[in-house]
Amino acid sequence: RVIHCILRLEDYPMGVKTVRLQPELEESLEAMAGKMHRTKSWVINQALREFIEREEQEQDRWQETLKAMESVAQ
Repeated sequence: RVIHCILRLEDYPMGVKTVRLQPELEESLEAMAGKMHRTKSWVINQALREFIEREEQEQDRWQETLKAMESVAQ
């Protein structure tokens, strides 16, 4: 299945993206959105925001680790 979702950030223009979801993921998304009384787009935006934040933190930690290793090696 293909889901078209509108990505909306509070004070920013909306972008429309198309994603392909595995059927079980789509079912979970619909169930979660229903339980939270939110749209699927809202849930997707939240999930992406949290994922990107975690990945950025992980990359920052990795860079700090590399710097520390370089300083020890000198």
